[in-house]
Amino acid sequence: MKKILCTAITALFLYTACNVSTNLDIQETVFAPDQSIMLSQEATGRGFKTGSKINLLGIGVSGYSDWETINIENLEDKNLILQGPPEVTNRFFQIDASGTKVSLGPYERTSFKVRYNLADTGDINTDLSLIYSVGGRKRNFKLNLVGNFSNIQLTEVKEGEIETVIADSGAAADFGYSPYDDVTKTFKIKNNSNSRVEIQNTVLDADAAAAGFFMPNGALSGFINPGESLEFNVTFRKQGMSEYKQGFIEITHSLSSQPYKAAICGGGSTIPLTIVRKEHGEDIPAAVPYKLTKNCVDFEYKEEVSQRDFAIKNTGIGILYFDSVKYEIPIGSESVFSIINRYENNEKIYPGGTAGISIKFTPQAGMWSETDIVIKDEKTNRTYTLSLTGSGFKQPSDLVDGGLALWLRADRIGTEHVKKVSAANRVLTMPDVSGKNLHAYKYGEDSPTYNAAGINGLPALTFSVEKEGMAVTTKNDTWIVKDAKGTTSFIVFKVSGGDDTRLRNQFAITSSNGDTRVFPHISTYSLYFDPIDGLYGNGKTEGKPLAYRKFNIENSFFSGPRSPAYSRQYSIPDGGIFAAAIRYDSLIQAPYENVHFFLNGDGARTGRTPIGFIDTRNTGDVSSNVRSYGYPVGDGEGNRRTHHIGPNENTNPCKKDYAWSLSAGHPYFSNRVNVQKPYNGTIRNIFMGNNAAGDGPFYGEIAEVIVFERALTDDEIKTVNNYIAVRYNTQPVNDLYTENPALP
Repeated sequence: MKKILCTAITALFLYTACNVSTNLDIQETVFAPDQSIMLSQEATGRGFKTGSKINLLGIGVSGYSDWETINIENLEDKNLILQGPPEVTNRFFQIDASGTKVSLGPYERTSFKVRYNLADTGDINTDLSLIYSVGGRKRNFKLNLVGNFSNIQLTEVKEGEIETVIADSGAAADFGYSPYDDVTKTFKIKNNSNSRVEIQNTVLDADAAAAGFFMPNGALSGFINPGESLEFNVTFRKQGMSEYKQGFIEITHSLSSQPYKAAICGGGSTIPLTIVRKEHGEDIPAAVPYKLTKNCVDFEYKEEVSQRDFAIKNTGIGILYFDSVKYEIPIGSESVFSIINRYENNEKIYPGGTAGISIKFTPQAGMWSETDIVIKDEKTNRTYTLSLTGSGFKQPSDLVDGGLALWLRADRIGTEHVKKVSAANRVLTMPDVSGKNLHAYKYGEDSPTYNAAGINGLPALTFSVEKEGMAVTTKNDTWIVKDAKGTTSFIVFKVSGGDDTRLRNQFAITSSNGDTRVFPHISTYSLYFDPIDGLYGNGKTEGKPLAYRKFNIENSFFSGPRSPAYSRQYSIPDGGIFAAAIRYDSLIQAPYENVHFFLNGDGARTGRTPIGFIDTRNTGDVSSNVRSYGYPVGDGEGNRRTHHIGPNENTNPCKKDYAWSLSAGHPYFSNRVNVQKPYNGTIRNIFMGNNAAGDGPFYGEIAEVIVFERALTDDEIKTVNNYIAVRYNTQPVNDLYTENPALP
């Protein structure tokens, strides 16, 4: 039975296709409209979705209005097919679809033109429909077009003869950027009606006047006969050119109760644009803040040539004319970065509109690539600098097993992240680029200053006075790391030491789980010689010579100036650039230590360890706990030493532990070990440049902080260290362990 029914239906379709009359009406389904396309009015830059209303400008002198361009944009990441030209229901409207594309690729656009029969009074309107298919389904896009005849229009006179219409509430007349000279433009008010028009007043609104625009001959009024015009000038003072400013020319006249408002803009050395990418039909900013004043498109790590599609979006109120836009690429950078236009050379971008570009990146193996491309608008004398970056080596976000929990970068600080205080830029925010948006903010009384060339010519935060600090603080159900089996943290910093002669830690970074200090913790400690009792750092230190400065890592499970947590034998030089890493791994079984400290590694080695291998576990015997701390160092090749390196290496070796020969009841062990459950796998807050109490100021520079919510392998640590070494030129540290310096 099913087979017979299918045969009958098939035969019916064949007869219909052959124009044989049947009694069965078969219609193709047209689905309800979705958000796959958007129409935009080129003259105003406004976008419209289905069911909207477009008010046409109605510019013209007789008969029909001037042709007006309406753009059709595909908002999908798949192809879209137009089933025919747009159709209108009112015969007084005309559509020109001669240049309209039938097939649109992902995010591609096309356009059609519309005009209507002018009338002296009243509005006319029409319904417009557009049938298209996407994903195999036909859909119907509908909106309403309204023609509102404009009896007058304002034009800008260019080069004495060419006139450009400045539409009522449309795109602005742009005075450009001219810091050394006033700019004057000539305008005409044209009467398009069949009767005499009284211009009651022509003035600048309050915003335009405050911005620096003025009319040299004052407010304008008078009568205009049909087909004639009235001319006037507007000047923009050079004193107002420092910033992009805008306002309106307001024309009140006898033919309408509403004034004709023509936008004007000028000033600002930077082109008002942004670089965007399409995501689900929306324009998403693609450029990030970079080195305070720049905008950057970062290709990150690429193994092979990469080409990405973007768009230039006009964020101003004037028209961006691409016949006057040029790209300036530094010599030598063309082989690495290049821009490919996806627009016509004479294309115009109205306010809010976009023009497509593609950027190609050719990575250089093992190298960091960076260049600044200058986009120059010769018509307005403005420029826009776009920084392009990328690497031919893996970055912290490229580890196969992931786990990146925090990545603070000083080079991603923009003008919105600082506050100008006197001549310094005080940093209020240090951005997190891990994707989790756990940014560091000012903590305490003051914030550090932004140093454009802090470490190896790259930006860093400068900590130079007592109460400066930054912190990542979380609350409620937000954590930097929670209940992890291990963590690995990196900090890129430079030590200056400052004027602090007090006996205390200088906290580069320290962390807590909300209750207890946890890793990462890295500080420096300055020891001074006291000639009275011969002890380093004992008593007041004013006027006493510095003996040496050392690293310290600690948390609540071991502490104290004589703790093995200190690198007692390493003197840190002022100005030294360090990339320090702390790895905590709870899965390491005793007797092997579960905390490792690394310093200045690269792509070939994890880095030497001035502090070495430390154990935070409770073994049941306080003295045993401390013995498992200590000084064994790695030589960067995976080997371990049980003594320091120095001239007396063979005759006076340093044992594995300072407390090696001490008895269990020795005072050394007092308050050195907290035998409670360790919480190093949870990080709630991280403090930079100071501790939470604000009494441990660090003196120096901090460029990056990177935290993983797992214990990285040695090879992964080498990958991160390589990123740091290439960018900041950190040098391997040799011969960390020497004898204590001779007493002064």
